[in-house]
Amino acid sequence: GFNITNELITGMTYFKAPEFVRMVELLMGEDLFNKGLHLYHESYKNANATSMQWIEAMEKTMKEANKQPSNLKMMACGWLKRSGHPHVIVDVKYVKEAKQLKVAVTQKGFEGIKQTLDAEEKGGPWDIGFDFKSPWMFPIEWAAVKDGKDLQKGLFIMDKANTTITLENVTEEPDFFSFARGFSYFGTYQIKSATAKTLALQASTDTDLANRFLSYRAIANAEKISLVEKAAAKAATTESDGKEGGPKHQQQLLTTKDVSPEYIKAHLAILFDEKLEGTARSLICMESESVERKPQIAHRYWLISEAKTTMLAATYQACESKICSLFDKLEAKNESGALKNQLHDRALKGHCLRLMVAAAKYNEKTKQAAISRAKALISSAFMTDRTRGVMYYLQLAEAQERDSTMEELKKSWGSNMDATEELIGVISSLDSDDAPKIIAALIKDPIFNINLAGHARRVVRNWAANRKRSVLSDEGLKLTELLLVTVGKVNQMSAYALLDAFGDIKKFSDEQKAKALKCLEGARGKLDPKAETSLYNQIGRLLASCKQFNTSG
Repeated sequence: GFNITNELITGMTYFKAPEFVRMVELLMGEDLFNKGLHLYHESYKNANATSMQWIEAMEKTMKEANKQPSNLKMMACGWLKRSGHPHVIVDVKYVKEAKQLKVAVTQKGFEGIKQTLDAEEKGGPWDIGFDFKSPWMFPIEWAAVKDGKDLQKGLFIMDKANTTITLENVTEEPDFFSFARGFSYFGTYQIKSATAKTLALQASTDTDLANRFLSYRAIANAEKISLVEKAAAKAATTESDGKEGGPKHQQQLLTTKDVSPEYIKAHLAILFDEKLEGTARSLICMESESVERKPQIAHRYWLISEAKTTMLAATYQACESKICSLFDKLEAKNESGALKNQLHDRALKGHCLRLMVAAAKYNEKTKQAAISRAKALISSAFMTDRTRGVMYYLQLAEAQERDSTMEELKKSWGSNMDATEELIGVISSLDSDDAPKIIAALIKDPIFNINLAGHARRVVRNWAANRKRSVLSDEGLKLTELLLVTVGKVNQMSAYALLDAFGDIKKFSDEQKAKALKCLEGARGKLDPKAETSLYNQIGRLLASCKQFNTSG
């Protein structure tokens, strides 16, 4: 059986089937896809229909239009009855003499699959002889790009383990090859020939927004990893809290001079690109306290946090005046009313302030500039502005001023249900040494109602996301244990996010692992195995896996 609801309903449940439908639409084209939908709806209106009947309607429409691939059933069986997804390796070579661009494409992720069709589906509509070890079938939208323009573009159907796309009459070498545009298939890819230079060009000039995002994220992630490794090397020579990277009392290990000019240039190119909506610019440039594709350092939360802040601060310092001017220009345009463009303005304005706040620790003048702008947002007509202003103001203000402001906001926002939930979210996002004390007081405050899932989940998710404190600090672990028990006794589902924070526990130092296990054991000991069965058992499984790891490892 399933231990928790999340094991029954996963990201695959929500995303993989809709992504298959999206791939079918890309293969068919919008008009033909709509024709297929019309056939399906007309055929089964006022009746029940199966997923196979939807596929048959689409397949029939494609065959009538002589569109490839006409056998959607095999494609569907691969995507809907088999776990996993493809990983594609791309090697791009320009042959100047032949004026050709050769793109070698290799897919992985289907080899060695031991799945077979479920017994209950044998003899049914899905029993079509599909080989579960066969390559995936999916569309790839591509373009060769030079100086921000598509030299050639097209759509390719990948249905083999290896193949080569050859572009003819390519008279000049493209800046880069834009692969799987618009997330054209559900999976991942790696371009072997990509360099920091081509990624930077793609991040600033690709005509496809999805690949601009992915290229920039590749640059930012590589920069973050480099900074974490540099900080780790310094931490190794100083007294530290263990291999997780928490230097004693957060000793600064990085400066903005450690950040590469290439990262700063790429960030600013996105930030000031007026061809992009403000929301897109903000989302692309946002940094999280995590690293990708480097699992061996993924648990070094303190160092990752410092790397993130240093990257944002360096970006601000490189273009301080222009960033402040952009914020002020957007704020001056702020006016009441349901104006769509202001949604984008507010997101971009928020990112400008995020950069200022990151740089505030390096310069008092910058700190005061950030505080004054945060205050301006608090009086905005829009709740998103106000919430963001409060969040950054509380983060920058001195403790006494911060605490008095929180009390005032509890009175002024506490009478409105939505505003109360936003304030709870802001307070539980505080990132300071006394945050555990503040959040522990919050859940006892009259404005907090633990019976409301919105209140409980805001606190739990925000605190769990701050892993450097929630699982790597002594006071933080005390709060984590308190929340597991307090929230778990009311709503077990709301407490699960706290267990996710322990995802890297096996990588912790022995000392830190022992502290984390003590927290989990303490929480489990206070839960009722009958009343809180799911959470109690889930903590038990986590503890057992760690003990088994200790024994075997």
